[in-house]
Formats: sequence, structure tokens, C-alpha cells
Amino acid sequence: MPSKTSWFNRELLILDFRSVGWISLLYTIALFFIMPVKIMFVLSNDHRYTKADLAASFTDPFQINWFFQVLIYFIVPILLAIFLFRFIHVKEQAELIHAFPIKREKIFVQKAFSGVIFLTVPLLVNAVILVVLTQVFDISSFLSFGEIAEWFGTIWLFLMVLFFASVFISMLTGISAVQGILTYIFLFFPVGFSILLFLNLQNWFYGFPANYFIFEEIERYSPLSRLAMLFNSPIKTSEVAIGFILLVLFIGLSIILYRKRKLESASHAIAFHQLKPVFKYGVTFCFMLLGGMYFIEVERSSDSLWVYFGYFWFSIIGYFIAEMILQKSWRVFGAIKGYLVYAFVMSIVFIGLHFDFTGYEKKVPALEEIDHVYFGPYLYETEENLKRHYEYDSEEAIEAIYNLHSEIVKTPTKQGSSYEEVNIHYKLKNGETMIRNYALSNSHMFKEELNAIYATEEYKEKQFKIYKVDPKAVDRITIEEHDITYEKHVITDPGMIEEAVTMLQKDIQEVDYDVIHMDAYKNYTTFTLNNGDVIGIDGTERFKQFTKWLESNGFKGTALEKAEKVSHLFVAKESDLQMIEDERFYMENVFFNGEEYDFFVKVTDKQLIAHAMEHTTDPYEIGISGELYYVGFYPYSDRQYPVMVRAYDETTIPEDLKEMLQ
Repeated sequence: MPSKTSWFNRELLILDFRSVGWISLLYTIALFFIMPVKIMFVLSNDHRYTKADLAASFTDPFQINWFFQVLIYFIVPILLAIFLFRFIHVKEQAELIHAFPIKREKIFVQKAFSGVIFLTVPLLVNAVILVVLTQVFDISSFLSFGEIAEWFGTIWLFLMVLFFASVFISMLTGISAVQGILTYIFLFFPVGFSILLFLNLQNWFYGFPANYFIFEEIERYSPLSRLAMLFNSPIKTSEVAIGFILLVLFIGLSIILYRKRKLESASHAIAFHQLKPVFKYGVTFCFMLLGGMYFIEVERSSDSLWVYFGYFWFSIIGYFIAEMILQKSWRVFGAIKGYLVYAFVMSIVFIGLHFDFTGYEKKVPALEEIDHVYFGPYLYETEENLKRHYEYDSEEAIEAIYNLHSEIVKTPTKQGSSYEEVNIHYKLKNGETMIRNYALSNSHMFKEELNAIYATEEYKEKQFKIYKVDPKAVDRITIEEHDITYEKHVITDPGMIEEAVTMLQKDIQEVDYDVIHMDAYKNYTTFTLNNGDVIGIDGTERFKQFTKWLESNGFKGTALEKAEKVSHLFVAKESDLQMIEDERFYMENVFFNGEEYDFFVKVTDKQLIAHAMEHTTDPYEIGISGELYYVGFYPYSDRQYPVMVRAYDETTIPEDLKEMLQ
């Protein structure tokens, strides 16, 4: 009768514990100090911590020293996989262990089983300690058994995915150090590659919403980034299913590769000859995207030639780096033939992208297919905020947004230094979505289409919450003047409140492109309702009838009246400021030392000061439009720093002040 051999060998398990058990032991101790000890420390300082503090600290296990938790979760499973499977990377060890009459599948299962035990036991021990602490110190209302069980299950799944991902990588390489590096590259690859790809797609396809995908979706692309976000974004059922699918996939592929792996592949960077071209051209492609991203995002180049320059040189660098790794030599510069093939293929691709062979840039959904649309400058919000502020479902608004989109795709423009961001997110009746993002440096070209949107009742209700409020429902109006005076006015008289709100609502009724795009920053007005809700509107000086009412009722001083509160101005041309070679070159520092520079002009004339208060603006809002003239405002106090620094451009600076600067 044939004898049966067990899949698990007790002696091998003991041997694994002796060789790598120290990792599991240190992991147990580290987790103990990070979580149970933290809880005991907080509880032992009950004179310093209130019940509210305890509730905030122990909302769930993911909130307890989460940074340090993530740190060890990132390190331990990969480190364990490296040491457990190091035997296949050392030729002598590989030959010795495979000389035993044991099938490779059983060796793999034994090593994998050891890894699972060494990762599970420390987690389980600390979970039990947490449960005991909740009962002993009676904090189960803050930290329940269910929350601890959820934490254990979630972290266990992530640890298994990270461990077996590293095991899978160990089968592809013959060097342990390369295994560690490639594991982190492999795990972070979906995020890193996606960022590179999205930023380049944004350059290739006008309207591609790179920021939407980066800010809204990308954290879920990698186990590492998703693990880091668990403290404020609980795992979903679908993600659990994906985790187990990845687990099965990594285990299955690892076994298949282990069967086919040759002993002599130990000490080789890539263990399988067939994968070397994949590695080489994969590195080349990623470096090419990195070069494009550098000139697109870092240098902010609007010239396609510089972007292609980046593609060319970075792809060459990536290609030869990959060759050096594969050949383990720096003498690889004769192997240029492979790069020429790559360059030819990518040239064909770039030609196709240039002529938009996909039709992506011109695509606009049929008007009758649109169910509703999100429209605004910033759509990276929670679902609730999107619905409240940016969702439009009236026929009038949808058609106006559709018409704007149709005009934008007819005249694609490059992003300038000053631009307006427009996001359009369609939800179609068939359940599909279509998202576009445009940086319009020439939004005035679409003034007619934008005015059609601003004229809709739905837009006014979404963007100005005070528009449909009954004036009698307002309890108090507070006007804060964010200029040199920083004055604050409060209106509580019911009759005056009704008049003020009515004036503002009339202004909103007539709102148009010029009002929306006015550089308004000086007034911030809040309306406190009888039910306690607060509605805020920034830049209310844009609204003429409302502003006139404030002035006529003594709630807003004239520019000349405010100029009396200013001691003097210092004015300088931007070109002169740029000549200062000083490590202290911060605008406030330069104006603080204004007396040191002969190109500064001191202004005390109240008419000029009043003009500056009305016509200067934030220099970063002006963009590149010729010479700028910086203005520092100084109050009467002994304060030497300017209370604010604003700027004129060529079209707004008065001629007599300009002559003083010559």
C-alpha cells in the first residue's frame, strides 16, 4: 500500500520559524505597542482625557495610530515573502532543497503556509488583546467587538494580497533585492502608471479629465494606496471580492511559474527569458511617459515640440537603463536596434493621436440622450455637494450646457497661464457617463453660451442660495470688508434686511458673464436665517444695486473715505523687483525693506490711494499681460509690513503714477 505524504511538514515549519520567525515576533510586538499600549496609555491618563476624547480616539481600530499601522503593513508581508522564498534566489540553496524527493507544489504550499501563519497569528493575538481591553476597561461603546472583527478581517485580506503579490514577483526574478524593489513597483504600478498615463492623455486629447480620475478614482487602483485610505474610507463588498480574486490569481500564477522556473535562473534579474522584452519595453514606455509629464506639468510647456523632446530623450534613457539591468553591464549602447523598432511603433501611435483617430475630442452626446449633467469649475466633491451645487436637470440648463460644450469642441485652445476651468459630467439615460474637463484661457470667446447658462433659474438657485429665500426668513446680515479697513457691519433691522435681500436678489436675477468673472474679493456677506442656517456669498461688491443700497444706508464707505485710513503706498514695477538678488525675496519682505530700493515710489496722495484700492487686484489673477505694478498698502499704525500687496496691469494703472515710476 503506497504511503501518503502530508502537504505540511512540521520540521520545515520549525525551520521556517527559526529562520524568519523573528519577523513575526517583531511584528507582534510592534502591533502591540501601536494599538493595545496606545489604548492603555490613554486610559491611564483619564484626568487628561474626557469621554469625548476617548470616543474620538477609539472610533474604530483604523483610527488608532493609523500611520504606524500602515507603515508595518507595508513592510512586514513583503519582507516575510523575501526571506521565505530567498532559497530560490541563492543557487546553492535552490539546488539543495530541490534535490529532496518533494514536489515543488508541496514546497510552495509549505512556504506559503508558513507565511500565512506568521502574518495571521500576530494580528489575531492583538485582536484578542483589544477585545479583552474593551471588556476590562468598559470601552465597548467606543470600540465594539464588531469593529475589531472588521479590522481584523480587512487587514488580514490586505496582508495576504501583499504577501502573495511579493511571492508572485519572487518567481519572476532571481535576486531577492530585486524582488523587494519590483514588488513595491508592481503594487504601486497601477497608481503611478495611471497618473503618468492620465496626464499625458490630457495633453493628447483635448478635454480629457485627468484631474477627475487622479483625485476621484486613483486611490483604489493599488492595494497600497487603498490600504492607506482605510481610516476614512471603509472597504466595500466589491473590493473584498476583488481582493480574494487577486489572492487566488497570485497564488495560482506563482505555482505555475514555480513549476516552470529553472534552477539556473537564480541571480538573474528576470528569471524568464520570455519576460525580458516585456520588462525592457515596459520600462522604456514608463520613462517616455515620465518625460512627457515633466514638460507638461513641471515645465508647463504649451509647445508640443518640447513634450516630444521629453518623450524622445526619456525613452532612450529608460531603454538603456532596462538593458543595463538585464545584461548586468553598462556596456549596452550598441543594442540600439530594439529602440529603433520601439521608436517607429510609437511614431505611428503619435501620428494617430495627433489626428484624433478615436474622435474623442469632438464627441458630444446627443441632447435627447442626456438625463442630467454636472457643470462647474470643480467637480471633485462628495456626491451630496455635487447634487446641491452642480447638478442640473432642467431642459433649459441642460441645453445651455450642451450648447457651450458644442462650441468648445469646435475651437480647442491650449491652456494659458490664466484660465478658467470648466468641468462637464454627463449622466446619460442609458446609465453611461461622459466626463470632460477644459481649461479655457479664452472664456470670453464663449460669453454668449456662458450667459445662456447663467440666465437659467436653476443656475441662479444652485450658485446663489439666497436667490429664492424669503427676505422675511433672514434674521441677520453680516458684511465683512476684506480690504485695507477690514470693517464689519451687521444688519438686524427686519425692514432693512428685507430691502437689502430684495436688492441682492434683483442683482442675481440680472447676473451675466461680466458679473460672474469680475475680480471680486473685497466683501464677504453672510445671511443668517431664522432657522439657524447660514448662506455666504463672496465678492458682493459685484452686485450694483446691493452695493448702492449699502452705501446709501451707511454700511459701506467710499474708496476716498477708506484712503484716509492709509498712511502711504509703496509702488514698484515687477521688472525692477525681479532684479533683486536676495534669498529673502518674498513680496512682503521686499516691501518691508522698501526704503532700501531706489526704484520704489512712495505715494501719499489720497486720490491715488483711493484709486489703488478700487483698481488693483491679486497679481496671481492677472496672468501674463505685460508689465505689472505691485502696490503695498501701509496703515497709519507703526506696523512696517504692508497690510496687503496688490497689483496694477498696463490697462489699470493711472498715467500719472506710471510716469512716477519711469
